Amino acid sequence: MKAPSLIGRIATGRRLSAGLADGRLLAAAAALALSLAALPTAACFIDGRALSLVEDINGAREIYVVRPGGEITTQAARYTVLRVIKGDGSIAVGETIERAAVPMGLLVHAKRLMLFHHAAGYWDVRPTGMLEKFVDAVLALPAAGPDDVDAWRVRLEFFLPYLNFMDITVAQAAEQEFSKAPYRALLALRPLIDRQRVLARLARPSLTDQELQTKLTLLAVSGGPADAAAIAPLIEERWQKYRSDSLATLLATHVELTGLDGLALIEQRYLRDSDRQQSEIEAALRALRFHLRETSSKVPAEAALATLRVALERPRLAPLVIPDLIEARDWQALPQVVALAHSQDMHTQWIRERVLEYLHACPLPDAKAAVAMLEAAPFAHASE
Repeated sequence: MKAPSLIGRIATGRRLSAGLADGRLLAAAAALALSLAALPTAACFIDGRALSLVEDINGAREIYVVRPGGEITTQAARYTVLRVIKGDGSIAVGETIERAAVPMGLLVHAKRLMLFHHAAGYWDVRPTGMLEKFVDAVLALPAAGPDDVDAWRVRLEFFLPYLNFMDITVAQAAEQEFSKAPYRALLALRPLIDRQRVLARLARPSLTDQELQTKLTLLAVSGGPADAAAIAPLIEERWQKYRSDSLATLLATHVELTGLDGLALIEQRYLRDSDRQQSEIEAALRALRFHLRETSSKVPAEAALATLRVALERPRLAPLVIPDLIEARDWQALPQVVALAHSQDMHTQWIRERVLEYLHACPLPDAKAAVAMLEAAPFAHASE
């Protein structure tokens, strides 16, 4: 859940214009993925990788399909332009581009993207063979804002078949699209998600964090309480070893699958366990925030709030959750916050500042009285 990377926003279907023909988007994307063997071989390496492939494609001012010409060395090389996908007219088909030669299938440099077509075996690289068509299709996709349900449906249906694609750059681009999508969009994808395949992929031991988080998100959307058993060993392993990698997504998914039982696990194993590391506590809180803020979650926001309030019982955790309580305008926590105001832990400035923020925000009379008491009391610094 990226916020933790549970994600989604979706609605009615559309068709791609331009690069993709008639028929449902999902079928078109699957057919495009299966056309791999018919395309020229290429490799996939990105210079200065920072953005996702999709962001590179959309952000590029120039996109060319090129073929290396002459001897390939580590020095500057010439590339003949076979096709101009996007450009300003300064470079035409048949002209050459000079750049340092590197064995790659795709190069992004200074807003210029080049797709390399070459004969099989020309370089000793893994083939991908579909970058040109993939770029065409991505450019035809509609842009999607945070609340643009229709556009997200089009994009997610297109990228869904690429989540397990053989080319890692394309697969990662699809994963990043899913990580950015609002959760409500993903919920509408449920009929298209192969739950058994998701479970099979989750059982593989070699998933990257991004792969794991994407598969967990798909399971949260398509699965039910019985599927929590598939991720229980992953949560247990992290708990035993004090690990926090992908923990927020694991816990958020577990809550989405099991409801109140998942919240109870977070409360008992993380909020009440004084042995937990700071990174584990923060991951557990990120999972709770997802269910607090996401109106499409299967867990009521009030249930997530009640679990957050448990952290107030441990003064050193209180500053981590008080901003969330203020954001949710949860004034039910006032008695616990006032109790903190009277505790010895108020000698810690970090706790004192957060408590005062809550009391100033709360409109109830008891909050005003507590503010007056605190502001009149001397403050003694204490070490954390």
